[in-house]
Amino acid sequence: MIVCYTLSLLSILLNFIFRNKNLYLVIITLMFVFFSGFRGMEVGTDTIGYARDFYSVANIQIEKIFDSPYRFEPGFTLLCNIALYIFDDVQGLFFLYAIFTWTLMGYFVYINISKKYYWLAMFSIVAFGFYGYSMNVMRQALAIAIACNSIQYIVSRKYIKALTLIGISTLFHYSLGIMFPVVLFVILLHYRVIEGQTRLIYIFGVICVLVIFISASLFIFISSNLDMFFGSYVGYFSPDSRFNAEVGLSGRLIAQSIFYISLALISCSYYTEGEQRIRILLYSIFMLIAAMAAFSQMGVMKIFYRIVDTFNVYICVLLPEIFNMEKRFDIRAWGIVIVVIIGFLQLHYNLVNGINEVTDYSLC
Repeated sequence: MIVCYTLSLLSILLNFIFRNKNLYLVIITLMFVFFSGFRGMEVGTDTIGYARDFYSVANIQIEKIFDSPYRFEPGFTLLCNIALYIFDDVQGLFFLYAIFTWTLMGYFVYINISKKYYWLAMFSIVAFGFYGYSMNVMRQALAIAIACNSIQYIVSRKYIKALTLIGISTLFHYSLGIMFPVVLFVILLHYRVIEGQTRLIYIFGVICVLVIFISASLFIFISSNLDMFFGSYVGYFSPDSRFNAEVGLSGRLIAQSIFYISLALISCSYYTEGEQRIRILLYSIFMLIAAMAAFSQMGVMKIFYRIVDTFNVYICVLLPEIFNMEKRFDIRAWGIVIVVIIGFLQLHYNLVNGINEVTDYSLC
C-alpha cells in the first residue's frame, strides 16, 4: 500500500526535480520495474499460482509452446523458459514481466505525450489502477502494454504494423483479441468520417449504440456457444462462477462510467485535425467501451472488468491530451488539481476495496 502511494507522489514530485522528459521517464519507469519485479509472493492474486506452475511450464520445449498442455498462452510459456534459463527462479519471471510491461508503457507515454504533461500520464497509471492491476494479472498487463504501442501505427495509418502488434499481444493474453474489431471499426471511421472532416461529437451517439449492441450480442453469442472454449474458460459463464455474478448496483462503478464518458465528450469538444484528431477519436472510443463494460459488470456479469481494464488504461494519455488542448491557464490549473484529487481518491479506494470491485486483488 505504501509503495503505491509513494509512486503516485513521486510521479508528481520527480517532474519538478528532473525537468528533462527523457530523464524523468527513465527514472520513474525503473522505479515501476523495481517495485513490480521484486514484489513478494503475497502481492497479487495470481502470484502464488504462477510460482506453483513455473517449473512445469518452463520445462516445456520451445518448439511446443503453441501446443502446451497448460492453459497458458505461448508468450507466457516462452518467458517462463527464458526466466528458467537466466534466473532459474520464478522471481526472475516476475522481473522479466516488469521489465517488458513498464518499458513498453514508458515508451508508449514517451511517443504519445509530446508536451509537458507526461508526468500526469505516469501518475494516472498508478492512481487509476493499472499499476496495481499489473501485479495481479501480469499476463494481461503485458499484453495491454504491447497493444498500446499499436496506437502510433493506427494514427499514422500503418494498419499492418498495428494489427501485427495486436496479434503479438494475443500471444501473451488471448483477451486482447477484442482489439481487432475495435481497430477495424476505427479504420472504417478513418475513411468514412475522418476524411469527411465530420466533427467527432456528432458520431458519439452512433458509437454508444454500436458498443452496447455489439457487447450485448457478443455476450448472447458466447453464452449460447460455450463449446467453442473447448472446456477452458466455460467456468466464467457458469451460473456457479463468482465471475458470472452481477456486481450489483455500485455507486463507484456508476461514477467511474460517468467519468469515462465525460472524458470522451470533453476531449471531443476541442477542435482537432490531422493525426491528433484520429488519436482523440481512438482514446474517446476506448473510454466509451470502458464505460459500457463497467455498466455491464452491474447488469450482466462480473468478468466484464477484464474489458474495463483493457481500455481504461488509455486515461494515461487522454488526460494529458485534454490539458494540452486547453488554452486557458486557470482551467488547466484547476482541472489538474481536480484530476489529482480524484486520482488519489481512486487509488485509496482501490487499495481498500479492490480494483474495479474485484476485492480479492491484493496490492503492495
